[in-house]
Amino acid sequence: MTGGTSNTSQQGGHRRRRQDAQVNMSRIWADFNRALRSVEPFDQWHWMRLLLVAAVRYAYHQSRLAVLVDALRLNAVWRPLVPAFGLSLVAFVEAVYFAKLREAFVVRAWCKSCAALGALEEQQQQYQYGKASCVFAGGNKTYCAWDVAFSFLAIYFGIMIIYHYINAVFSSPGIILSGEDNSTEESDQVANGWIVQKCMEARGGCCFINTAVNVASERRLVAMYPSASTDDNDGVKDSDHENESDDQTRYFPSPFTSYCKKCKLLRPARAHHCSTCNRCVLQFDHHCPWTNNCIGFGNYRSFFLTVFYVTLGAWYGFVILAPPFFQHMKSKFQKFGFSILLEHKTGLLDLPPPWVILKQAMTTGIEPDILLRMVVPLLIG
Repeated sequence: MTGGTSNTSQQGGHRRRRQDAQVNMSRIWADFNRALRSVEPFDQWHWMRLLLVAAVRYAYHQSRLAVLVDALRLNAVWRPLVPAFGLSLVAFVEAVYFAKLREAFVVRAWCKSCAALGALEEQQQQYQYGKASCVFAGGNKTYCAWDVAFSFLAIYFGIMIIYHYINAVFSSPGIILSGEDNSTEESDQVANGWIVQKCMEARGGCCFINTAVNVASERRLVAMYPSASTDDNDGVKDSDHENESDDQTRYFPSPFTSYCKKCKLLRPARAHHCSTCNRCVLQFDHHCPWTNNCIGFGNYRSFFLTVFYVTLGAWYGFVILAPPFFQHMKSKFQKFGFSILLEHKTGLLDLPPPWVILKQAMTTGIEPDILLRMVVPLLIG
């Protein structure tokens, strides 16, 4: 009986989304025609973007592809892999910097005496990237102070990003639990006062590694959380009207204590029900696909520090790698002209085809200038 009800609900949801996509496409097309005939300035790029997004959404739902995606649970499969992809990007940039870019570009640019010694060895055909390190001695080897400082910062930013990112992925955002039982859903596994949060349901975790939250800790956190005074309103707000006050001002999340009809529980101020992971989250901010988790009271600090260190690390990497990158691109333009298809005919960055890069990686190793053209745009993005 439950299975039949679930299938009927899913079919109704698909039908509703198809109708919404059709209505949205018709509305945007009508607005586009009005703007086209209007005397006001016409922004063709704005309307091209709106029409393209609406058309893709309409085709996606009308072709029944959404039904197939839900039937195969493809959304549930890719979500736990997104944090792993984010961590792999950080690891890739760190590995490329220390394996190739540091010696090829940073040491040459910042260690002047090393560069001079390198030029002398190059004349003797004995020079290899980064072999000449100098400025101060330590043990049986001399080091470049700039190289040591840049390497320390690269390691520091990498550790901070990975540490706070993992915390944001695996930490509980602050879950409002029911008073009758210890579970927010029948599918949750409860053992010894802990609730298993499944990563395939977008409740945190990575690479199909689930998270677990302590029931007592979550309830203690909610009990200690300061709730808004209800003196100026009529007590508890209904979840259908939680964002409205007496003067019709809308708030998100609600600053009032409210009752969630979906979770069937009372929740404090600034708590909100997340439609993606189907939980009421304390001090709800948003559901982040990069963490496969909600961002709330429990993990907001880790999320903020992750974004903070990613921003600092990206700007740091761009500052030290931008000069050789632009110098290399300048030489490309001087040699081939301002043509989008340069030497390899693959675009503005002139990267070799993927199979060429793969062959280099498996044989002699990818050339530093190719890695430079791959990493710098990634840091900018």
